Amino acid sequence: MVNKKVLVLDDEQTRHDGFNKIFAQDQVTHAMDYDGFAEALKSGPHDLVCLDHDLGSTADPDGNVVLNKTGLDAARALVALPPQLRPKQVLVHSHNVIASMKMVDLLREAGISVTRKPYSI
Repeated sequence: MVNKKVLVLDDEQTRHDGFNKIFAQDQVTHAMDYDGFAEALKSGPHDLVCLDHDLGSTADPDGNVVLNKTGLDAARALVALPPQLRPKQVLVHSHNVIASMKMVDLLREAGISVTRKPYSI
């Protein structure tokens, strides 16, 4: 029996594996980057959304490093959702203290219940 609908945003597979163990009885959707996260949001409201902040970088055609969208972008996407589609709870699991607190503040100001707890393997 599925207890919760969970969405996890993180660019590290080991963390996804860990969340699978933590939420073994739940329906877990995984996103490795912002685009995957945005796509997963279309599947309807989630009971819990777990957000990392730092989602890595890529290189443009000239070889220049381009930072990917971050967990703050994902938090902004959650705030932009109609209230009935927002998650019941958000867990910010980033170790980036300054950026994760920006995420927490943004979500709380929008009335979304949020907890910050850095993820450790």
